[in-house]
Amino acid sequence: MFSNEIGSRSIVKYLNNNHYLSPIGYRKTGNIQNKNENQYKWNEVTICNMLKNEVYIGNTVQNKKTSISYKVKKRKTVQKEEQIKVENTHEAIIDKNTFEKVKIIIKKRSSNAKIKYNYLLRDLLYCHHCKRKLQIVLKKNSKSKAKPHPYITCSNYNKNGCYSLNISYEKFEKHIIYLIKNIIKENANKNILNIEYEKKLKKDFETEENNKIEIEKIENKINELNNKLEKMYEDKLKGILLEEDYIRHARKNYR
Repeated sequence: MFSNEIGSRSIVKYLNNNHYLSPIGYRKTGNIQNKNENQYKWNEVTICNMLKNEVYIGNTVQNKKTSISYKVKKRKTVQKEEQIKVENTHEAIIDKNTFEKVKIIIKKRSSNAKIKYNYLLRDLLYCHHCKRKLQIVLKKNSKSKAKPHPYITCSNYNKNGCYSLNISYEKFEKHIIYLIKNIIKENANKNILNIEYEKKLKKDFETEENNKIEIEKIENKINELNNKLEKMYEDKLKGILLEEDYIRHARKNYR
């Protein structure tokens, strides 16, 4: 459907109207369609993720996400060039020509969307309850001829009981910019920033110098031990030092 220029919103509507269960619903119930099941609805995010998933053309992609730190649970997406992809690991259910065609359509639409609706806070807003990214959608008010305006909403509120957000994006962005400007006014003292920057440079330099000193000490110690070992080996060859004494001294020095 998507390769025939049918949009993801229309696909979602078709799937839900025909009672097809979402992937989560299929995994939990084992049913593809169920007229009596209203919990597992499709959404545009699921459709978009599926359209980009190479598993359907027989490839396995790993290392897609990684932990930011062992101290926090939050994960970040790994750059495509750093992901691990193995081709033809299993039987494909979508031919590669169709998959590539869909990729071109997605790229074309996303580039157009970025030019037309390049919101400052895009990809920075998350739902407090379900932790999913919030969507910025265009909506019209009650006046039929009125120009649509962007609103912040959570597409997952029907499933997880999140708030049905309907926040004006334009007002929200202005408020965020206002807060940031105030924070900068209160904290952006150039002298303080310069002092902190100099401290950081000095600390980094001292750390680097200390590391160099430690490395030099270790290298000197290794050279000293090697010289001792060579001298003992020469004494062993000359018969001055017995072999068992040579082995004992060598083990002692390299322990």
